Amino acid sequence: MTLHRNFWRNVLSLYSVQFVNYFIPILTLPFLARMLGPSSWGALAFSEAYASYVSIIVEYGFGLSASRTIAQSISHISIRSRCVTGVISAQVILIALSAILTLPAYFLIPSFAVYRPLIPLAFFLGVARAASPFWYFQGLERMTFVSVVNFSANLFAACGMFLFVHDPKDVWIPIALRAIASAISLIIGFAIVFRETPALAFRITEARHALEEGSSLFLFRGAISLYTIANVLILGMFRPAAEVAWYAGGERISRAAINAIQPLCQAFYPRISNLLVSDKEGAAKALKLSALITISLGLVIGLVSFFAAPIIVRVAFGPGFGETVLVLKIFSLLPPLVALNSVYGLQWMLAMRLDRLFNRVVLITGAMSVVVAFIAAPRFGHIGMAVTAVLADISVASGILLSLRGSGKAPWHRSENAEAVSELTSNAA
Repeated sequence: MTLHRNFWRNVLSLYSVQFVNYFIPILTLPFLARMLGPSSWGALAFSEAYASYVSIIVEYGFGLSASRTIAQSISHISIRSRCVTGVISAQVILIALSAILTLPAYFLIPSFAVYRPLIPLAFFLGVARAASPFWYFQGLERMTFVSVVNFSANLFAACGMFLFVHDPKDVWIPIALRAIASAISLIIGFAIVFRETPALAFRITEARHALEEGSSLFLFRGAISLYTIANVLILGMFRPAAEVAWYAGGERISRAAINAIQPLCQAFYPRISNLLVSDKEGAAKALKLSALITISLGLVIGLVSFFAAPIIVRVAFGPGFGETVLVLKIFSLLPPLVALNSVYGLQWMLAMRLDRLFNRVVLITGAMSVVVAFIAAPRFGHIGMAVTAVLADISVASGILLSLRGSGKAPWHRSENAEAVSELTSNAA
């Protein structure tokens, strides 16, 4: 009974973290867009995209790999200590690498001059977010306290924005407040970690092990970022900050809506993974149900985004963001595409242990998307970038379906799946 209660408590805690990460920024969006205006808000969006890239590098894959190690060594403090040491040592290296990669862009790329005053704050924000020991508490299934701390710190930041942001010159304040909030969560989190699990001094051996453990997830997240986060940065290199705002506004609304799909994916994935090794017919039925619900939800979100785009943009951004309406209409194609990719990519391919095949599809798409983005941004601006983003998800969907068909492990061909499922069963045994 205790385990059951703890499980649901941690589920609610994870939902609260998702709320903080995605919906508190959306709640402050209408205020900031009106106070800052398109140009300054575009600069803010560019800086936050840069911060997200820093976070991807510094967080690496520890959210999955390190939390798994902690979960499997709850009663072994020496293993936990090596894990904590390894993650911290690896992140020191990754922070230094992020700084080295930033310096050439900071001083040599002309477009960065527009955003240069915000880049140091954005770097600090990215590091503070990524270095948080969230993975430690997730592994121990003790998310409640750290979620409360995270929520309180970010709520403090949101309140500060309403109090201190009054005009475009205050564009640095939201980044500073979010960085401070993330730093507070980080400090409190590590205070608890070090009290329970003493870490060793910097160890290159432990760092190497941590980097090897998290490499697969890092590759996956980095590949996805090539056709999501990168678009804002590439657009900012060629077009005015106002155009960055028009594009980023539509993308932010669209991505927030798409997050409604993620809990379904998180619920179906472990169920399908379990059924694949015990009941292949049940796994196929579960996937069909997931596809029906998830893709239907994606279609509904897409239709609402398309037809309600003028109202959504007017309420969320106010004057000066009329160009965002067309961007949001183009992005209305993303929810059903992301739903399809989640069902057949994340829920099926990863459950079938087709990680390399899935990563290959995403990586190729990401590389192609960057090339297209560098062509589209200077010529077609924010509209060209929106079309590029949609084409990237179409490419991922096509790659997933073709890869499944070519591998003989497509869920709609059960006879072709028999050998693969038998292999999964023997591996589990």
